[in-house]
Amino acid sequence: MQIIKAEDISTPKTRCVLYAQAGMGKTSVAKILSEKYKTLVIDVDRSTVVLKGCKNIDIVYLDEDLKNLVECVDFIEKNAKNYDLVFFDNISQLEKNMLTAYGAKGKNDGVPAQGDYQKMQFKVYDYIKKILLANTNVILTSWEITGNTVNADSGEKGYRLEPQINNKIINYVLGLCNVVAHYEKKKTEENTEKRFLRLSASPYAYAKDQINGRKWCELNELLEGLSTESNS
Repeated sequence: MQIIKAEDISTPKTRCVLYAQAGMGKTSVAKILSEKYKTLVIDVDRSTVVLKGCKNIDIVYLDEDLKNLVECVDFIEKNAKNYDLVFFDNISQLEKNMLTAYGAKGKNDGVPAQGDYQKMQFKVYDYIKKILLANTNVILTSWEITGNTVNADSGEKGYRLEPQINNKIINYVLGLCNVVAHYEKKKTEENTEKRFLRLSASPYAYAKDQINGRKWCELNELLEGLSTESNS
């Protein structure tokens, strides 16, 4: 049995879920981070048009019917060390595409059967786990969804925002991650729009930073202070 001192633990690779409303600009975060980090983008939802002209990004297009999914995951496992960041965009669309593919093979006029949902849950978690454990920093994007009703200490009631990941596997996926970032925006005193990433949980949004304990950060600072040394 191996015993190590806690003080000797090295800074881990970033395993992050970044979630926000559709169209908020999640994919553009890859563009911002690529200015400093060599990035591999896995395009599931065909939103990489915003990355046009970026010189430090390689893109893999995942087939809509997912015929190249196994090949894609295998490529990430074998080549992750050649990149500072793998940016998987996005897990919510992956779930939808997988159910569509299973439904197309079934006998219910394209509608997924109950067993297809169970198969999707297992397969998505299995593939995402392999990607998260690759030898580099990983960011998975997700749409956001309104979760359960919450009661704040002030007595106010609201709804907690969460990544749109199937509720049977969301805790397992987020448990593998050391960072969960909620993409937010607000008006400044100058009446301009400021965008930032929440890294600390609130009654109304799931978030965490288990590495540095930050409460929030700028978009270009998501990997700052984490395991950012080059893998190439």
